[in-house]
Amino acid sequence: MLLRAFAVGEGKVQDVTRFCGTRRQRWSARQIIHRAYSPEINRLGHPHWRTSFGDNRFALSWQPPTPGEYALVGVVVKTTTGSHPDILRPESIRRFIELSYEPYFQRYGAEFGKLIKGAFTDEPSPGGPLYPWTPRFPEEFRADHGYDVLDHLAHLALDIDERSAAVRHHFRLTQHRLQCQAYTGQIGRWCEQHGILAVGHLTRTEWLSLVAAWWPNELRCYKPMHIPSADPLGATCAWAEAAAYHTGLKVASSAAHLFGRAQAGSDALAVIGDEAALRDLKFIMDYQMVLGINHFSVHGLSYSLDGPRKDEVPPSLFYQHTEWKHSRHLLDHVRTTCEALTGGEHLCELAVLYPSTSLACQARPEADWHRLPDEPLIHALVEQLLSHQRDFDFIDEVTLQETVDEEGNLTTPEPYRVILLPHLRYLDERTADALLRFAATGGRVIAVGTTPKAITRSLEKPLREWAGGMIQRCPSLTDDVLRTLPGVEVSGAGGRDVFVLRRRVGGERRMFVFNRREQAFDGQVDGCPVSVPPRGSVLVTANLPLRKAEREVPGCLADLSAGWDVTFEPNQLPLNFWHASATDRARLEAAPTNPPGFDLMARQADPMGEGDGRVCYVCRFMLTGDIPDARLVM
Repeated sequence: MLLRAFAVGEGKVQDVTRFCGTRRQRWSARQIIHRAYSPEINRLGHPHWRTSFGDNRFALSWQPPTPGEYALVGVVVKTTTGSHPDILRPESIRRFIELSYEPYFQRYGAEFGKLIKGAFTDEPSPGGPLYPWTPRFPEEFRADHGYDVLDHLAHLALDIDERSAAVRHHFRLTQHRLQCQAYTGQIGRWCEQHGILAVGHLTRTEWLSLVAAWWPNELRCYKPMHIPSADPLGATCAWAEAAAYHTGLKVASSAAHLFGRAQAGSDALAVIGDEAALRDLKFIMDYQMVLGINHFSVHGLSYSLDGPRKDEVPPSLFYQHTEWKHSRHLLDHVRTTCEALTGGEHLCELAVLYPSTSLACQARPEADWHRLPDEPLIHALVEQLLSHQRDFDFIDEVTLQETVDEEGNLTTPEPYRVILLPHLRYLDERTADALLRFAATGGRVIAVGTTPKAITRSLEKPLREWAGGMIQRCPSLTDDVLRTLPGVEVSGAGGRDVFVLRRRVGGERRMFVFNRREQAFDGQVDGCPVSVPPRGSVLVTANLPLRKAEREVPGCLADLSAGWDVTFEPNQLPLNFWHASATDRARLEAAPTNPPGFDLMARQADPMGEGDGRVCYVCRFMLTGDIPDARLVM
């Protein structure tokens, strides 16, 4: 359905909907038909030519009043394919609850709150479009903002003037309200009324560009959930090149801290590969715990791996795993660490403003709205903070507006003294006013990279400058700036690979220290001497590392766990997993994992087959630490 059409040019936006209609404009190939059109007489049909007129699409027949260049914008409402209901519509989600939640209560209600502790939601979203829609959206929008969104739809597609950012922001505010009321709000209330917890994650917390469109201000959307969670898929985590994982996990733990939840969750350990050993699982879970995760929903304990099931989301961490019989030791470590890091107070004085508004205002259909250019800058800033032990929470704009009172006092559970604005171009004017109140009473506000403009509630003057002398501006987070931020002081070789989480529980200070590199870290953390094993962690309480007693291994004939000296030649890294594509090299290097892969070790065939055509091959591998001299042997 064509909602509206506009001609944008010569300084005007003109509604040309009344000049639009549908038009068939493509002939199919001619063919000879040798039949009639009823089955009982087809055998008597005579040969004749046929073709058809198809490709029915919208067309415009309009004479511009002034000659010039015009951009034509057609706004079309389409039904989303797949399994996505209308999550902006309360009736839709109410029916979803009746079909998917109520039957469990009818059958197992006696176990709710006992054996059945919660209900897990996994990645709901409106799906597909950049701008989700529902039939009542125009009237809901007018109630929120006082004008007709239908008259301004062209601003969603093109950067026309200063109003464009404002219209997009207002659209996302209404979308946010409707999705929270219809989905997370209804499901959260249903779970509370039935004595269980609402647990789970929304669309990818680490993919900021995507969630700015599908779950605007996603951090705030977690408020009705009892265990807000993330879904860090994959095994290559903790490194600076994968800093988006830092961001996604911090969104979940920040939601728990802001909204008074005892636990932050992770939909953990999916698609990390069948080769994952217990030491790899520990590394992944240690990494997530230092970022504030203290509840794990482990993905992948399969009753059966028959047939293709084994390759659905490997590995299975059940009895099929080669180290299953030793898994109790890992689970004990995770359980005791999570218990030690639950409750009390998160010791954090630094907040980072969640960037949803700024990203959403830059998203346009013709741009790559899935990968906005500011997103990598934000992830890089997060890596800088964590690798310099400047622990932080994200804070969303709505919560900031609510928690800075008229006197400028910030009433969040954590006493943030500094708020960073991470490469933002826009923010809501109510957020700007809250930041100014906070700064006026001694709080420190730092705009990193750019100073955002404030979006007003009126299209008459949609943007305003707001940041006066009370707002500090920094082109980047230099070491000098980082040293002035609240955090933990770490000294020792490899300190940039150490992350630290601090809590105070019952008057006792606890530090969880995580070392992501392959060499041990020996140094000081906040004045406390610590020794952290390679790719390992240590929990420090009252300035003393907590160490478990060594277990005796019964019936041990020989200890082969140490004393090995193995040397590899520089060319002995097998490059066995390749991607092949007939596309050009530049496109393959930009997205090397898009084409199908094949494993030489498994003797899999080259998907490109045989031939003389040009084919590009890419093999990715990861080296950490110093890169030695190397030879490539084909």
